[in-house]
Amino acid sequence: MSATFSVGIAPGYVESDPQADIAAGMDVLDAAYLTAQTSQGGVKALAVRMGINAGTLQHKLNTNNETHHLTLREAVQLQVVTGNAAVLHAMASQLGYECRRALPDQAEGDPVEAFMHFQSAVAEVTRAAADAHRQPSRNAVRRLDRQVQELTVMAQYLARSAQQRLADTPGGGNAY
Repeated sequence: MSATFSVGIAPGYVESDPQADIAAGMDVLDAAYLTAQTSQGGVKALAVRMGINAGTLQHKLNTNNETHHLTLREAVQLQVVTGNAAVLHAMASQLGYECRRALPDQAEGDPVEAFMHFQSAVAEVTRAAADAHRQPSRNAVRRLDRQVQELTVMAQYLARSAQQRLADTPGGGNAY
């Protein structure tokens, strides 16, 4: 007996969306500018939500302006208010890192439960890879990328649960 089910793609993954992703290697200033320009209501509405004068924010976002710049706190606030972490991803890319959203540990430290979640994530990656190979599209590739990221997180939870079990045993101490 076998079962088949479909998993919908994440909200916002629209094939025709022209600005679905920030390009890899994008400069942080360009990412901040695009984040503000594409936010609901534009820069003026964003400035109100951030508690900054609209003209000041516009000057700070101008990539040709050498004197006014977003502070680190303002860059974080920009991303929190818009829900767009493009600046974070641009920074990470320039430093040779990748970022992914943290997922809650559904296993609550139980290694068997963590292993089951890990295996489930492996199955999701397999399905997503098959879909991306069978019918390539931006959505299929995004789904595969998202599933690989979730698999990485599940693998980290699995390792942490084993480390915690070792630490809980007499003389176990640090796993490393």
